[in-house]
Amino acid sequence: MTKWAMTRVLWTAGCVATIALIGWLDIVTPVEYSFDAFYVVVVVFAALRGRRAAVFIVGTAAAVACVFDT
Repeated sequence: MTKWAMTRVLWTAGCVATIALIGWLDIVTPVEYSFDAFYVVVVVFAALRGRRAAVFIVGTAAAVACVFDT
């Protein structure tokens, strides 16, 4: 695996980990607080840094975390 490919994998894994953290925060905080905008920020960041597969993975993780919370 090239250095560039490894960097993309690490960025994608970092974005998925960030989505997991935001999802956890969304679960433990009261319903009055919404973290939906933070999900979008991470997905947009993944779109700017990665390729189509990375955006699909991060977007799917964000959708699952958002649905799991509600």
